[in-house]
Amino acid sequence: MERKAGEDEIIAEEREKAAPSAPHPGKRKRPATDGSPDDAVLSDGVIGSILARLPARTAVACMALSRRHRRLIRSPEFRSLHRRLGAPLPRPHIAYVAKAPGRLGNWGRVSDFHGFHVAGAGLGGGDAPMRALAGGRYLKKQYINTCNGVVLLAGAAKSKHPTCVLWNPAVAADDKEVAVPCPPKGSCRILGLGYGRRSKIYKLLLWRRWRLECEPPKKLYSKELLVYTLGRAQEQPRSLMVFPAGMSGAITPESLYLDGTIYILHDCRTSVVIAFDVDDETVTTIDMPGERDPDWPWHARSTLMEMSGRLCVATNHGHHRAALWLLTADRRWEQRCVLGDERHVDNEDDGPSADRCQMAGVWDCDSVLAMYLDFRIGDYDKMCLYHVANGEMFKAELPRDLTPEREDFAMCWGYKPTLVSPGSIVGDELGQDESRRDQMADIMEALKLASEKDKRKGHEETLFTVSFMEFMVRIMRRLPDRMQDVLEMPMLNPGDSGLFFENASFSRMQHIYLTN
Repeated sequence: MERKAGEDEIIAEEREKAAPSAPHPGKRKRPATDGSPDDAVLSDGVIGSILARLPARTAVACMALSRRHRRLIRSPEFRSLHRRLGAPLPRPHIAYVAKAPGRLGNWGRVSDFHGFHVAGAGLGGGDAPMRALAGGRYLKKQYINTCNGVVLLAGAAKSKHPTCVLWNPAVAADDKEVAVPCPPKGSCRILGLGYGRRSKIYKLLLWRRWRLECEPPKKLYSKELLVYTLGRAQEQPRSLMVFPAGMSGAITPESLYLDGTIYILHDCRTSVVIAFDVDDETVTTIDMPGERDPDWPWHARSTLMEMSGRLCVATNHGHHRAALWLLTADRRWEQRCVLGDERHVDNEDDGPSADRCQMAGVWDCDSVLAMYLDFRIGDYDKMCLYHVANGEMFKAELPRDLTPEREDFAMCWGYKPTLVSPGSIVGDELGQDESRRDQMADIMEALKLASEKDKRKGHEETLFTVSFMEFMVRIMRRLPDRMQDVLEMPMLNPGDSGLFFENASFSRMQHIYLTN
């Protein structure tokens, strides 16, 4: 009997364990959901506010969680929210496009490679979009500018039938080719992409040249700026400004978009920055600062750059000298520093001078400015570190086998990753092109292997550029707190011997003259 009673107790205890336990009075069980909005615990607004603060690629990855997440993240409202609240890129960083020639056909090159990187965010990090384009539609295209995370690629030469590519490298396989109508007389070139913050409309800025009727053998041309609104059916470019006859010069291919304005550089005998307000469609010219060098036709020593959210440019500052300038909110120029050595001003045989270099980039590392100088003729590229507090500057020579060619990359100044879709810019908000691609995916799959091979080859060709940019960022991340450690690195020679060591990343480090 005792044994029977003991067995009954064990059975009763096991049944009690197997039975569902009563809910704790202080806890409430979460209801099961099937992903539908009606059963959701959190509203779309709450989830969207959380996801909008994630890096762009992390937010894109969240689309795989459910159909609800995919619908939410692909909505125009979420893209707009993410553009305002999205996590910024770490500072310092270098956003750039690395370029390489593609395959050769019977009649020349048939494709080009463009790889987008963000040095300093990690090659595999969620903050670092690393995408690539390769194929015939990108042939002879080059980087123009970036606007709201969308990269604009277009031809540098004028054409009667200009085309461009809108590309968001934060989202996989998200690019769109756009054909821009050009007036029947003359040819056009695409200068930049901009966004009207009030109108919420994207526009392209164009340059047009056409030949005037005159008696041969004279050839006279007229030039003007045009604006083309994207996403509107049957839209035609509209004239903004005809260049005055005395405004002689060339417009650099790369432009800069900042806060609703596209800036382009017009340089030669007339050196100005042209500012185009995207909303108001007004054009303003801003005279370039600095003292011109009478022996040098070009006044600008850089493309238009961005530093601390402001337009930045380097110019001549007299003979053998260059200056770095920032544009203030009221469009006045503020000088940051002057490059050049007064000891070499009157003696051209003493060595390389400032008028032989272009400033390829400048970055604000708190109290230190890091500058990359590109010397095209017979000298080594240099990295300069300027200490703002005490006015000291240090420069280091970079060996030629370390530095990439200037034509192999383009800096993407003002880039911020977003989820803005090129399809939404051109009016394909419903993804009609994407739907057609999905329907024909099995046909296009046959070409995928060739495209992937082109991309692998492009990645190999641009590896030196990628390594160099990461090297630059790792130096900048030690500034300003560990600047002395950078100057005394084993591969740097702080002496003024002027010797070059082939195995060293820097040949020498020397203090140079600077004025404010």
